[in-house]
Amino acid sequence: MNEVSAVWKATEGAGRRTTAILLAAGLFAISGLTLGLYQSFFFRFANFYAFTPSWVGLIFSVFYIAYFALAVPAALFHRRFGYKLGLLLGLSSFVFAAFLMYVAVVQRTSGFFLAAVAMMGSSGVLLDTALNPLAVEAGNPSTSIARLNITHAFNGLGLFGGYFTAVTLFEKHFELSLGAATPYSARPYILIGLVAMLLAFFVEQVPLPSFAGKDKTSTLRHEFGCLLGDKGFLTAAASGCACCAALMILWSASYRYHVDELPGHVIAVFERGWFWFVIGRLVGCTLLRWVDPMRLLQWSVGLCLIAAIVAAVIGGVAGWVSLLSASALLSISYPTVLGSALEGHRTRIRLAAGLLLAAGGIGSALLAVSTNVMLDVLFVHPRVVVCLALPFLAVVLAYARTAHRACNLRSEQLVFSD
Repeated sequence: MNEVSAVWKATEGAGRRTTAILLAAGLFAISGLTLGLYQSFFFRFANFYAFTPSWVGLIFSVFYIAYFALAVPAALFHRRFGYKLGLLLGLSSFVFAAFLMYVAVVQRTSGFFLAAVAMMGSSGVLLDTALNPLAVEAGNPSTSIARLNITHAFNGLGLFGGYFTAVTLFEKHFELSLGAATPYSARPYILIGLVAMLLAFFVEQVPLPSFAGKDKTSTLRHEFGCLLGDKGFLTAAASGCACCAALMILWSASYRYHVDELPGHVIAVFERGWFWFVIGRLVGCTLLRWVDPMRLLQWSVGLCLIAAIVAAVIGGVAGWVSLLSASALLSISYPTVLGSALEGHRTRIRLAAGLLLAAGGIGSALLAVSTNVMLDVLFVHPRVVVCLALPFLAVVLAYARTAHRACNLRSEQLVFSD
């Protein structure tokens, strides 16, 4: 009877871990869909609400500022109440934000628009601070980085969905006037809000693994001290910040780069940075089945650095292809850095996830504002702006090399001890 009970509990635990991974993948896809819609709609909304160029970058970064400001409070919420309640709160905030966006379009009220964007960013923080550690904990530690990359790949698929939804709505007869904006730009947010309500009901019904309960093993002060006193963790946080900063620079500069280097050429879907970013993430997930994550990170970031240099120096068609290649090569960097840092701190993983996301939010928010000011206010040449990504890529490459050497050293010590 005891053996049967043990087998049943093991089977139940495996099933719950699989459910947790599928849940993380699905919610990452919804998060990506929202981000894709936001990025596709934003500049049309900026014209709709008559935002000045100097304000566009600041307003665009509101979504990312939420990650910097709320990541640690969200992590503390998960630490106190567990993942499930945090996911429900994030989805509830998401539903309210989606409906508020509808009101913002109908009423043509920029204040409601900013509030909706801030709430969407806040819901994304609540979801990401739960989903990242959930994906890491729900399985074998040796495959945690690959597992996190796979769940983040669904975020990329959501970006695809957001872009094609925007194209479907805008290509035919959409002009951002009050009458036309209401039926076209508001509908997807109503639909997403309803889907989020259904997902909240599903999350409430799903039993999560036992690790998804409250943290009772240590005090908050002790966890902060351990994390902030760990040089390896701080290096990983700096690397995650650099990943987000470099990606924001490359994506922000891509439109002006294309206009200046290839005048008259129309950008196809497969000539967009986010397209190759998603492709690179899918390819990276496949390669992680055979290649060590830190080795793959080292090679991909090294090649990304070379591609960014070519884009900044050469220009033209070769520079444009290099810029797109840089997006693809940088795609696995953030989840790999995130996974390597979280795996080393499983006993304090919730707080670690919050600090890492806050670091990434700093990189995204600051560079979203500064690159926009340089491109649209100071009219700095986009090839010069691309150069700004080089030091950030160098930081990520240094982390990859250091982490790879540390992994090799640990392997040699294990072999020696055996």
